[in-house]
Amino acid sequence: MCTLVGLTILSSQISRAASKEVKLFTSAELASTSLFVAQRESLAYTTRFSQWIAGDIDRRDVQIARALLAQRLSIVTSSNLSVGEQLSQRYYENLAISDELLANSQPGLLSNADAEKIARQTKEFIDGMLFETRSLVAAYQSALDLLLEKSAVDRRERAEQALLVLFLFLALSLTLFATFVFTLRGLYRKNSVANAAQLRLINESISQLSEARSTVNQLELLDERKNVFISTVNHELRTPLTSIVGYIDILREKLKGISDEELSKIVDVLERNSNNLLNLVQDILSLTNLESGSSGLLKNQIDLKEIANDAILLLAPLSDTSQVKVVLEVEKELATHILANRNQFLEVVTNLLGNAIKFSKSGGTVKIKIEKSMKQSPVKMLRFSVADEGIGIPEAELEEIFSSFFRASNARNSGIPGTGLGLAIVSRIVEEHHGKITVNSIVDRGTVFSVEVPVFDVEIDQFIDGRKEDVLTKAIVALGSCTISELRDTCHEMVGVLGFYDLDGAGREISDFAAWFKGNDDAQESEIISRKLDVVESLRGNLAELKKLKEI
Repeated sequence: MCTLVGLTILSSQISRAASKEVKLFTSAELASTSLFVAQRESLAYTTRFSQWIAGDIDRRDVQIARALLAQRLSIVTSSNLSVGEQLSQRYYENLAISDELLANSQPGLLSNADAEKIARQTKEFIDGMLFETRSLVAAYQSALDLLLEKSAVDRRERAEQALLVLFLFLALSLTLFATFVFTLRGLYRKNSVANAAQLRLINESISQLSEARSTVNQLELLDERKNVFISTVNHELRTPLTSIVGYIDILREKLKGISDEELSKIVDVLERNSNNLLNLVQDILSLTNLESGSSGLLKNQIDLKEIANDAILLLAPLSDTSQVKVVLEVEKELATHILANRNQFLEVVTNLLGNAIKFSKSGGTVKIKIEKSMKQSPVKMLRFSVADEGIGIPEAELEEIFSSFFRASNARNSGIPGTGLGLAIVSRIVEEHHGKITVNSIVDRGTVFSVEVPVFDVEIDQFIDGRKEDVLTKAIVALGSCTISELRDTCHEMVGVLGFYDLDGAGREISDFAAWFKGNDDAQESEIISRKLDVVESLRGNLAELKKLKEI
C-alpha cells in the first residue's frame, strides 16, 4: 500500500515536470512552425518573382504569392508577437523593392526589355531575401539550442526519477500481464470469427457483382440484337404494307361510280388501318435508328419558319377535318435560320403540330410561335413552341411523356388513336441537335411544347463567336491581375465588352461582382480578394463550357 502511495506521488511530480516541458516545447514548436512557414512562403514568393522575371509566369501569379506571404507574416506566435514583427528591417526593405517593381510593371508576362531594366534591383531583392530567410532560421536555431541545453539537464533528473517509477511499475505489470494475455486471447478468437464472417460476405458480394456484370453484358447484347431484329422486321413489314396500300388505292379507283356503301366502308377501314400500321412501322424504325445512333444526321442551314409553314400545309387536311385553326407567330425581324437536318426537324414540327391538332377540341386554336430564347447560354438559341387548347396532360405523367410507347391516361380513355412513339422520336431528334424540349400542361386547358435549338450563325455571328474564347480569356486575365483600386473600372469595362460579344451569360459573374462591389465600399481587402478569386474561378469554368459547346 505504501509503495502505491509513494508511486502515485512520484508519478504526479514527474507528470507536472513533463507537462511543463511539453508546454515549453510546444510553444517553441509553434513558433518554429510559423517561422518555417514564413521562410517557405518567402522562398516561394522569391521563386515566383524569379519566374516572372524569366518570363515563365504572369504578374498575377506573383501577386497571389505576395498575398499569401502577407498572411503568413501576420500569424501571432506564442510570444504574442506576429511573425512579421520578429523579422529584420532589411527583410521589409527587400519586400518594398519587390512591391515597387510589381506596382510599376504591366499586367501579364514581363517582356525581355522590362526584365533587363529591373535586373539589378531584382538581383538585390532575391539575394537579400535568401540571406534574410537563412538568417531567420539561424537565429531561431541558436535560441532553440539554449532551450535544449537547459531541458537536457532537467530531463536527466527526471530520468533518474522515472527509473525508480519503472522498477515499481514492473512488479505490477508482471502481475497484470497474465490477465492481459487471457483477455487478448479471447478477443483474438472473437475477432477471428467476425473476420471469417466478413470475408464470407465479401466473397459473396464479389460473386454477385460478377453475376451482375455478366447480366449487364447479356442485356447489352440482347439490346443490340433487339435493334437489329426490329430494323429487319420493320423493313420486311414495310414492303408488303406498301403494296397493300397501293392495291387499296387501285381498288378505290375501281369503285368509283359504283354505289356500294358497305364496300366503300370496308375499303375506308382497310386504308385507315393500313396507313396506321405503316406509320407505326415507320415510327418504330425511326426510333430504333435514333437509339442506335445510325440516323445519318446531316445538318445544314434551314429556315424554321419555312419548316413550320410546310408542316401546316401537310396537316391542313387534318386541321380542316378537326375544325382547328392553326396560327403561326414569328417574332418581328427575327432571323429564323437554324443548324439542323431538314427532314428530321420537319418530323419534329409535324409530330408536335399533329398532336396539338389531334388533342384539340373542335373550334379550338393551335398557336405556333418562333422567338429568340431568353435563357442565358453561351450559344444563341431559337425557341419554337406549339400551344393548344386541348385535353392537356396529367401533371403526374409529364415526366414519362417522352418515353417510348407511353400515352397519357386521358388520351387512352378518350379513345384518341396513337402509338406513343411520336414524342419519343421528337425528344431523340432534338437531343441530337443539341437542343432541349420542355412541356407545360394543365388538364382540360391545354399543353405547350417548347423546343430550343442553336441558331445558324451568319458571317458576322461566326466572327463574333470566333472571338468569344479570346475575349473571355482576356477578361479573366484582366480581372485576375488588376489591383483593388483598378477593380471597379475593370469590371465596368469587361461588362461592356462581354455584352458586345453576346457573353452576358458567360460573364454574368462579373456583373454580379461589380454590383456587390458598388454596394460594399467598406468591405475588407481580404473579402474583396476572396470574392475576386471566386469570380475568376467561375469564369474559367464558363470558358471551359464555351469550348465544349464549340466542339459540338
